[in-house]
Amino acid sequence: MPTTPVYPYFATTLSRAAHINTSNPHSIHSLNHLLASRSHTSPHLPILGIPVPPSPKSAVWTLETYTWLDILHASHTLARWLHSEFNLPRRTKEHAGREMSVGLLCPSNVEFVVAWLACMRLGLAPVLLAPQCTPEAVGGLLRQTKATHLLWHACYAGLAHAALEGQDGVDIVGVEMPAPTVWKTRIEEEVEVIDMALSPEEESETTAFYFHTSGTTTGIPSPIKHLHAWSTLVQPSLPYASTTNLPVTGEGEEEGRLVKAPAVFTTTPLYHGGTADLTRSMMSDGMLWLFPADVLPITANNILQCVETIQSSYAPQEERMRVGYFSAVPYVLQLLWDAGAEARTMLASMDLVSFGGAPLAKDLGTAITRSGIRLISKYGSAECGFLLCSYRDDDALDPEEGWGFVRLDPTYEGRYLRMEERDEGRFELIVDPSYPQLGKVNREDGGYATADLYERHPTVGDAWLHVGRADSVVALVSGKKFEPAVVEDAVRGWFGKCVVRDVVVFGVGRMCPGVFVVPAEDSDLGEGEELWERVRRAMELWGVPKHARVGGKELVVVLGPDAEIATSSKGTLLRPQIWKRYEKEIEEAYARFDGRSGGDDAEIVSDADLMGWVRNVVTSGVGVGKEKDLGDDSDLFAFGVDSIMATRLRAQLLRGAGDGVRLGMNVVYDHPSIKKLTEHILRSRRGEEVVEGKEQVMLEMVEKYGSGFLAHEAGDESTEEDGEVIVVTGATGALGAHVVSLLLSNSGVRKVVCLVRASSTLNALERVRASLKARKINISDVDLERLECLPAKLGEKNLGLGDDGYEKLRKEASCVIHAAWAVNFVAALESFENDHIAGARHLIDLCLSSPGKQPAKFFFCSSGCTVLSGDVPSTIPERVVEHPSSAGSMGYAQSKWVTERICAAAHSSSSLHNRIGIFRLGQLSADTREGVWNEQEAIPLMFKSVDSVGALPALEEGCAWLPIDIAARAIVEIALGAGFGRRASQDEESVPVWHITNAHMETRWEDVLGWFKSWLEEHNRTLDIIDPAAWVRLLAESEPDESVNPSRKLLGMWQTAYGDSAAEGQGGEEPPFEVIMAERDSAAMRVVGRVREDVMKRTFESWRKSGFLRV
Repeated sequence: MPTTPVYPYFATTLSRAAHINTSNPHSIHSLNHLLASRSHTSPHLPILGIPVPPSPKSAVWTLETYTWLDILHASHTLARWLHSEFNLPRRTKEHAGREMSVGLLCPSNVEFVVAWLACMRLGLAPVLLAPQCTPEAVGGLLRQTKATHLLWHACYAGLAHAALEGQDGVDIVGVEMPAPTVWKTRIEEEVEVIDMALSPEEESETTAFYFHTSGTTTGIPSPIKHLHAWSTLVQPSLPYASTTNLPVTGEGEEEGRLVKAPAVFTTTPLYHGGTADLTRSMMSDGMLWLFPADVLPITANNILQCVETIQSSYAPQEERMRVGYFSAVPYVLQLLWDAGAEARTMLASMDLVSFGGAPLAKDLGTAITRSGIRLISKYGSAECGFLLCSYRDDDALDPEEGWGFVRLDPTYEGRYLRMEERDEGRFELIVDPSYPQLGKVNREDGGYATADLYERHPTVGDAWLHVGRADSVVALVSGKKFEPAVVEDAVRGWFGKCVVRDVVVFGVGRMCPGVFVVPAEDSDLGEGEELWERVRRAMELWGVPKHARVGGKELVVVLGPDAEIATSSKGTLLRPQIWKRYEKEIEEAYARFDGRSGGDDAEIVSDADLMGWVRNVVTSGVGVGKEKDLGDDSDLFAFGVDSIMATRLRAQLLRGAGDGVRLGMNVVYDHPSIKKLTEHILRSRRGEEVVEGKEQVMLEMVEKYGSGFLAHEAGDESTEEDGEVIVVTGATGALGAHVVSLLLSNSGVRKVVCLVRASSTLNALERVRASLKARKINISDVDLERLECLPAKLGEKNLGLGDDGYEKLRKEASCVIHAAWAVNFVAALESFENDHIAGARHLIDLCLSSPGKQPAKFFFCSSGCTVLSGDVPSTIPERVVEHPSSAGSMGYAQSKWVTERICAAAHSSSSLHNRIGIFRLGQLSADTREGVWNEQEAIPLMFKSVDSVGALPALEEGCAWLPIDIAARAIVEIALGAGFGRRASQDEESVPVWHITNAHMETRWEDVLGWFKSWLEEHNRTLDIIDPAAWVRLLAESEPDESVNPSRKLLGMWQTAYGDSAAEGQGGEEPPFEVIMAERDSAAMRVVGRVREDVMKRTFESWRKSGFLRV
């Protein structure tokens, strides 16, 4: 039995940790020390994981997990790369005392963790930059911390470059983070450990990293230094949870049995409080699961899917990997509670559910605990860490009220914290100078006054309820905070003293604030819409941050001219007293705002007026200067609508929707345009099914983007006479890279122009060159001179090139090969509209605007998934399928089908007749020269399973795999061909479709297994070929750590296809694709044959050299 004290680390405050560490010291002094120590003592223990939504690599949800050793190897690999490739400084023994910093701008994902640790391994303190910051705020933080570099993720390129451009002579170097393959490919290899200039004890008192404030008062955030010791030495190391203090589950368990602490699931971003969740779990060898916020919005359904994926992947006895601790801000708990029974059941299954960062509404907290959910409040700060918690192991308080009362136990917290009375029974929390983590001092005795106010429980002396702030900061339910004077000054300044006597903001713990307005005697404020418009305009012109703006006209509450407004002797507003006095008015305002109270002025908008009313609601929220460009079909999120604004819009829509109309919490996400929201409300009013028919939406998109094509104005010259200028999208992907390589090697091509998502021309070129390098594609310097890479935004009509850039490309381009598409199997069809479907139409318009004798040619790279649902024929013909059901239910396939139909419309009703075509791609495999095949795809991962189970399944399938370089060659041959040729299998009037797939299925899976077995034997390895269901069982019983055994990521998919319970027909062969046109127009396709042994052995060898296969 371990001697470590039993207490859930998830609820252990730093005061209690100090008590525990006195009797059971762990002697971990810094984060580098922690990583080095644990990777030695527990190298293969998983500590970090993230759910991965369906993607091209997997048709199902999977999990990525990382052990201590994985994280060590990854962070050291990245640290060496940053130091050698980009000259990031490194702490040396000669300058051991010098502190250096570097900005880190990255989504909250595993890449963040690796980069965070890599910087610290170099002796640098990363400044954790919230992506919500303005460029000015980012630049200010970099200057304040004297950062030498800004390390940024590609998705934040625009913010990074804008911040760097505004430095005015300060030399800060921007570094784009490399793709995770830089460290993932070496994660299982031994790496050379980077020596440290300081001992762990010396490093303990140095800066590990910086948080930052929100900058609500000054507009510029301030950095908050965080020492290594504060993440390690003062933290507890409590790897066990006791069933003594938590309900016992399961038969036969004894009270007091020690078990490993369960995993934490956090939705809090790592650049905010999520880092505290991470370091706290790391110190106790706990498992932390991150929400994949970089690829999914935080919605109830997405959270449920993540948790379900985790729980279903581990048996009940694997308690350390299963989620037992759930960490969130109040906003997320509200989302889950409102989502209904399934979400509430999930929360009830947790050992503990915690919230922090903002107040939780009393009625919600009571409802949550009443339903059996074990809810606790955690209070802390960036300056002082984890201060107080409402976790209780006694019965002194009723659970329905105990969740909100934090404990100040005299044995633990009472040694370092105390309450000082301020007024009317309210006490401010004061931190003693001896407290373990004191990041800020604001008292003469060397302590820290937190400005947080509490009231004592009437009967339990050490229980305290948070009731507000002694300063003026307002904390919303989302965790966002703001200085109310910003709003008050804006409204007061707009009206002037002659009209307004007082303005007071309210809204603590709400989604958005409201404002009391006290008019001066005999003044005319206006009322209703007129007053609201003035307040809204004032906030916009005064630059009030979006999250601090009053939510709607119902939250502008006009009090009488003689209203009592409490002030101090100095004239300062005493807001808490004002809020308490006018509590009834505040509740009534939010009831009206939320649609819970009609009131005399409640407006139920008629069906005829609904569209206009929705338009007014939405345009009032998008901000000055944007509403004029917002159309009824515009994607609201492209206009800056975020989660907070979406919630505000929902509340406002409820008021006019009518009695009985129910709008889900994610209604704006699910219907992200004025038109879609209007149609959704109308259907709900009529009691119709509110789930939109996607097939109808698909047809409407075809109508929208497949009509009104430009008329080509033919010139006298051909754009092809001096050599073709080929525009390529998707060059950062595998297929696009091979297409670019082949085009540059063709003497008939004068120039290749790559349109790339990038922040600058240089960044665009760097991304394309990195893509070529990753595929081992070598291009001569001479050929590279004919490569031009432009930063582009395909969703904009001029492709984001500016007028001059677009005009130049319009005159030059003779052909467009459109291969760029986000391969996202989770996103809905609508998410592909602006950048992808509209982007394809904008490229078609580019072709039609060519000044040449004929329009530029256009080729769209589609997918076989557009024709594999619905009524599938025995052989799939090379033609566009008319009915949308052929694309199935996946948004990715639906978007490709829509674009195929747009191409068909352009062929039949524009000058692109016989100048436009579709490449429908099948399963692509490794290239024939180097054998490079993406190691994260399903087929390579199946081969990888031999390392964990020593066997592969005996599938009865043909291998219709086409090498990716052959596919690229076919595309180039057809695109550069003199003509499309006579189409033998389809009507002259239909758009040409070429199936770029391998129709030769003579090579069977058993043949490939024979080659693989022979190759393994040459390397002294054996292979068992077994029944598919038996192979699935072996894989299910194999090493669960996916970082060691990545084949486990697709276990769910393979269980469905080949497992004992697989439905009949699962895992069978797809119908063959007709290739008549492809073989007619491409020499490469005419010589495609069966999958060859030499190519596959080259692939096996490539996997061996990369370390993918342990041979």
